[in-house]
Amino acid sequence: MVAIGGAGAVMAKICLVSCASSKRNKRSPAKNLYVSPLFNKSREFAVRHFDQWFILSAKHHLIDPDAHIDPYEKTLNKMSASERAEWAREVYQQLVQQTSPDDEITFLAGMRYRERLEGLLHQRGNKVFVPMRGLSIGKQLSWLSQQNSRQPDEQAVGAFYSMLGQLEDYLGGARMLRDYSGRQAWPKSGVYFLYEPGEFRGGDSTKNRVVRVGTHMVSRGSKATLWNRLRTHRGNINGKGNHRASVFRRHIGEAIIHQGGGKPGIPSWGHGQSAPPEILSREAELERQVSEYIGKMSVVCLEVPDSPGPGSDRAFLERNAVALLSKHGRKMDPPSMGWLGRYSPTAAIKKTGLWNVDFVLYPYDNRFLEVFAAYVDITKSRLPKPKKSLAPRDWYLADKGKVARGQLFLFEED
Repeated sequence: MVAIGGAGAVMAKICLVSCASSKRNKRSPAKNLYVSPLFNKSREFAVRHFDQWFILSAKHHLIDPDAHIDPYEKTLNKMSASERAEWAREVYQQLVQQTSPDDEITFLAGMRYRERLEGLLHQRGNKVFVPMRGLSIGKQLSWLSQQNSRQPDEQAVGAFYSMLGQLEDYLGGARMLRDYSGRQAWPKSGVYFLYEPGEFRGGDSTKNRVVRVGTHMVSRGSKATLWNRLRTHRGNINGKGNHRASVFRRHIGEAIIHQGGGKPGIPSWGHGQSAPPEILSREAELERQVSEYIGKMSVVCLEVPDSPGPGSDRAFLERNAVALLSKHGRKMDPPSMGWLGRYSPTAAIKKTGLWNVDFVLYPYDNRFLEVFAAYVDITKSRLPKPKKSLAPRDWYLADKGKVARGQLFLFEED
């Protein structure tokens, strides 16, 4: 069971697997008694992906997989509606004793086994998932085989996008940056995720691919807000912007220059912390193009109400999201052939498919998803705002001194 310190909640991922008619002919641990191909694949999926799992038995109700039981002949399919309702109530009471309302519960079970349990668990407050709902037995076997063959890194990327999708749905969908202003109810502090037109996960036009992860200033005492940072990246609604205040804008501009074969020729782009009016005038058209390009991107924001600092939760989330997507996500979800970033002179951008340079291919902390999940629930008001950091206490001290920039040597693995 996964504990998230400071949030006042305990959350575990629980899987409920239905029993099978095919059984061994001798007393066995429940996890070994059932021998059908569907049960075997479901068991493997439950063991690999969940904190805890149970078996739904027509005779024994809720069974611990390690409990020894005798072979039996009983099925819900031969019970009356009232008998099935009584069975569901008994299983629900057992689940109440074994699980928390904060737990996520996934069914790998047919309609008879979940028809009443789903509603009871929803009313209790549990998140309930039925990933194989509506699939035939053959398609269930195929789905489970595919999931069981996935590598742990792929599972982490999939879990990240699943939670980001839940956040996006809660917020009413991602909207283009050009449609936003400071009048919206922006969280003061948080992490943002940007999508880009035409950039999809695995070529699936229904699934957007994150192209940049970012936050606002994490130096101690910083007063910058989430919206202020996004506005600096996007520029003004009239197209004006300042790439010297946004490394994101600088990278977009460099890619536009190289896409045009070096034109428009603006040798001043990316140089200096400020520039005189005559140089700014020559850069104005490119600044406008950059503002237009970024303005078409869509944003999803995660509220992270912490204090600024290099060891903050925002820093932990940004660093590990970039690490996960740049090292593992790039293999699963490469950029499209027409992506502007392919023209970037910066190797980190071309190789990873992200408009990020810091923390690309950084060592990924596998505790990231737990903290990310907690802040998704905080943003959705399912959990109260934490009174202390949720990130592991040792993450910043363990990472101090590691190189966050200039990691291009890591791309030699390709």
